[in-house]
Amino acid sequence: RMAIGAILNYLIGANIFVRREYAGRIHLLQDSWNMANQQALSAVEMAEQEDTLFEDSERLDEKRTASPKTTDVQVPTSFTEMFHFNAAVMGFNSDWMDSVLYSLNDLVANAAASYRLNEECSVLSLVLAQQTQPAVLSEFKAVMLASLRSLVAKEWGSQHELAWNWFWENVTRLLKAE
Repeated sequence: RMAIGAILNYLIGANIFVRREYAGRIHLLQDSWNMANQQALSAVEMAEQEDTLFEDSERLDEKRTASPKTTDVQVPTSFTEMFHFNAAVMGFNSDWMDSVLYSLNDLVANAAASYRLNEECSVLSLVLAQQTQPAVLSEFKAVMLASLRSLVAKEWGSQHELAWNWFWENVTRLLKAE
């Protein structure tokens, strides 16, 4: 009887620990993912305001001097744009990355449901099998984390880093199992 009680206590304690730890990670994943995707909307609004201010200051400058206009630089405002920008900077542009990027929203949305995450990874695995280049998932992880750090810079911390690394390790494990 005591042995069964000890085993049940251990199992219940383990269940509570897992729920507490992983629920926090899932919450961080989804919050930072939402922030990164909402960042695009607020960044566009900010860019429009900056353009208006820039145009006003440009008119003043033109009145003062007749100098030629400088070139405009496009700053990435969405996760997809930031991802493509970082991939280009890191030299990791390839077709398979777009396939993984396309399914990333579904992967993050279903991170809490292991069965559904497994299904999403199975579908992604089939898509990646059709690609001509082999998928180097560590490259995708580097670009993904760099993009998230850029878009969620004010909120990003060590817990975000831990949660996203944990998530990507699980996705990688599921993809390699297929």
